[in-house]
Amino acid sequence: MSIIPFKKRLSLAAKFNILTIALILATAVGICLFMIRFEMTNYYNELLNHGKIIADTTAKNCEFGIYTENQAVLLPVLESLSADAEIAYVAVMNRQRLILAARVFKGARRLPEHIVPINDSSTEVLHRDLIDEQDGKRYIEILCPLVSAGANAVKDVLIKDDISKHEPTVIGYLRLGLTQESLQKRIHELILSATLFTSLIVLIGTGLTILLSRRITSPLKRLTKATQEVSEGKFDSSLEIRTNDEIFDLAQSFDHMQGRLRAYHDQVEERIAKEQRHLLEKEKMLMDLHDGIGGITTNISILSELGQSATNIESIKKTLATISRLSRDGVSEIRSFMQSLDSKELSWHALASELRNLGTTMVEPHGISFIAETSVDDVQNQPGSLLWIDLIRIYKEALTNVLKHSHARAVAVSLKVTSQGLLLSIRDDGIGWSEAPDHGRGLPNMKKRAHEVGGTVIVSASEKGAEVNLEIPLPVKFPLSDTEL
Repeated sequence: MSIIPFKKRLSLAAKFNILTIALILATAVGICLFMIRFEMTNYYNELLNHGKIIADTTAKNCEFGIYTENQAVLLPVLESLSADAEIAYVAVMNRQRLILAARVFKGARRLPEHIVPINDSSTEVLHRDLIDEQDGKRYIEILCPLVSAGANAVKDVLIKDDISKHEPTVIGYLRLGLTQESLQKRIHELILSATLFTSLIVLIGTGLTILLSRRITSPLKRLTKATQEVSEGKFDSSLEIRTNDEIFDLAQSFDHMQGRLRAYHDQVEERIAKEQRHLLEKEKMLMDLHDGIGGITTNISILSELGQSATNIESIKKTLATISRLSRDGVSEIRSFMQSLDSKELSWHALASELRNLGTTMVEPHGISFIAETSVDDVQNQPGSLLWIDLIRIYKEALTNVLKHSHARAVAVSLKVTSQGLLLSIRDDGIGWSEAPDHGRGLPNMKKRAHEVGGTVIVSASEKGAEVNLEIPLPVKFPLSDTEL
């Protein structure tokens, strides 16, 4: 079995923060490095130009001293340079590169060894960077050639000859050393200020990045949570995102998708409930068909065999009368089933008419007065087959109990149907009961059938009569049985 290595998960906000902060840091560091490089170049060029100007001026002032190689003339000129804080040393050399005079300033211990190659015919001012091996200090050394018209120039002037015909001649050199301490100090200050500035920019940028990333990813987190709720079957989450960007469009699309999923989910649930109800109706109808028609036909078969074996005419007549009654009951059962299967005839008004006809058929032949009152509102949902069958069964069971036990002279039936529910009331003026009723199967069967359609049966009785009330909320919600849970 292969093991997949665990990788630490980074959120979108963390990736966005890392990327933005890295860009800010790279930009700030790049700008600071560029500015440091630019300022260093400027500082260096300023110092170099300053040294070249001083070297050129000093070399011209030392021309007579170089001609005469008089150190007493050269030293005052060199000493005048001590006031310049940038000059570390100065030396004057003749054409043969022998030092005629030198001075050291600003803590320099000695005159560095000269290593710049010199071209005798070149009059170009040279410079170089050097590090004193003894003290490790950095210097900029400038080598300035002293150019003269030559020794014959004075004579040519006296005889009024053209000086321009004589080429300039290098008669000596001036070495000028500039210390880089001030340059390095300015560079250090620049680096420090650039570092502080970069840190400030990075801190401000980091803070703004975190705030911005939270603002950007907050709607995405709400979208993620809403998506998880949708995956769990919860379609009531609402997104209030007002970002005026693509995330807002995504939220709008998500709301539209969630609405369609909610509608589809409701349709699926309704279809499942409908299928369950149809299955329950089918099972119930098969059970009632088995118990009703099956029981009637079984009794007719048994009575037929008894009638065939009977020899007494009265017994045969009584058996035939019972078979006739059972046949009528069977026809009534079949008619009720056929009507419940015909969805076109299933309406509240048809149900009220069926209850009235059934009550008249069952009660009046026994000399009992029968009154039926119905009140049906404009209800959108019509009764289904299961409700129809169970309602008829409860109704017939209640009337059968009246005929068997009440000794009543009148029965009043009331049916009220509203959008909230159904109320069926069967009242009689019989003897009722003063004690608990018998423990037969009639009342439990009525309550069981009422529960199958989400209703309740309440029976109340006294010595002045009994009343059966059936209440069913609408629309009908079929409770699941223990085997379906």
